[in-house]
Amino acid sequence: DRLQLPDEVDVIVSEWMGHFVFQERMIDALVLVRDRYLAEGGVMIPEKVSLKVGLVTDLALHQELGFFRTRRYGIDFRLVGDWPFHRAMPRRISGGQIAESDVWLGDIDAYTHRHAAQEFEGYTYVPKTTRFCALCGWFECQVIPGLSFSTGPRAPRTHWKQMLLPLAEPMTAEAGERVSIRVLPKPGEVEESTAWRWSVSTAGKCQEMNDSLYGTEFCEAPTRERSASPPVPGDRGNPLG
Repeated sequence: DRLQLPDEVDVIVSEWMGHFVFQERMIDALVLVRDRYLAEGGVMIPEKVSLKVGLVTDLALHQELGFFRTRRYGIDFRLVGDWPFHRAMPRRISGGQIAESDVWLGDIDAYTHRHAAQEFEGYTYVPKTTRFCALCGWFECQVIPGLSFSTGPRAPRTHWKQMLLPLAEPMTAEAGERVSIRVLPKPGEVEESTAWRWSVSTAGKCQEMNDSLYGTEFCEAPTRERSASPPVPGDRGNPLG
């Protein structure tokens, strides 16, 4: 918002994406500059990013996050045992740590995006019985038509990490079962921070999580498990397999 230009411009080139796009919340500044200075018919580079998530099947990650749930070094840490599960954390995740089926959550168009807090959702049908303990989020970027790259766990490594969104307890989806996912990145209380909320639903259960690191309601809004709502016909998602 401190940028001052004498005239409109024909091209805006900006590396505004954080981990899983919204970490560091640079997109808000991009929207402000675009609306002020991009001339009619101007070009945004990059022009679009797509948000995707995968189901983390490496249960060793859940055991790692559960370190404080037990008595260690003669000290009872259980009072803060759930805290690591309420943190969205940038982390390197490999393709072998996630299920085969990816979930597309939506696109962000650099020409039209305006929402400060937008919920993204999608679903997949798992081809085989799958036990998972977290979500892994990343983005794919279309720089210009015909030129794109991915920050996903199966793609060549970039300086962007994946975003680990833990679940309080592992969940199991049976073969052919639908898994529905929602992710809401909201502005955090700390400048340029993001407070994340995420949920995962299967036919039998739903876990709703929030990120306590930047002031969301960790104590007042604990993880809840309840019966999942029935699928809504016509929802977008990935086909079986």
